[in-house]
Amino acid sequence: TDKEGIVIDCNKRIEEVLGYKKHEIIGFKIDKLIFPDDLNSAYDNIVKVFEHGYTKNIEYRMVHCDGRVIDVLVNSSSLSNNLNEPESTICLVDDITGFRSITREIEEQSERLRELSQHIEKVREEEKSRIAYLIHDEIGQELTILKLNLKLLADEIELKSKPVMEYIKQINLT
Repeated sequence: TDKEGIVIDCNKRIEEVLGYKKHEIIGFKIDKLIFPDDLNSAYDNIVKVFEHGYTKNIEYRMVHCDGRVIDVLVNSSSLSNNLNEPESTICLVDDITGFRSITREIEEQSERLRELSQHIEKVREEEKSRIAYLIHDEIGQELTILKLNLKLLADEIELKSKPVMEYIKQINLT
C-alpha cells in the first residue's frame, strides 16, 4: 500500500486468502479489505510502518470477497525509493481464522471446566456439611437415648454395688 492506504500491488496469495483477483483490489483503498471495526487500527499501523520501518504480528479481521470475516496476522515493512525515503509498504498476510477458532473453543472449554470445577467443589462442601450435620444429629440422639436408658436402668435396679453405680454415673456425665 501507499501512505494513503491504497493497494498498489499484490501477489496471488491475496486471492487464496481473500478470494479477490489482483485487478479487483489494485488501486482501491484498504477499506475494501479490512473489517470496518479494524480500519482505524490498520491506518494507524500504516503510519507506524512509515515511521519505524515495520510492524510485526498485527491481528486484523479482513473481509473475504464472499463477505466472510477472516482473522489474519499481518507483518509489514516499508519500501524505500531511490532517495531511501519510505514510499510504500509490503505486507505479509497469514490467515489465522482456523487458529483463532480453535483458540476461542479452547478458551470456552476452559471456562466451562472452571465452572464445573467450582460447582463440584461447592457440591462437595455442601455434602460434607450435610453429612456432618446428619452424623452430629444421629450420634447426639443415640447418646441421649443411651444416657436416658442408663438412668432408667440405674433407677429401676437397686444396685448394691457402689463400683457399678459409679461407672454408670461416669458414663452419664460424659
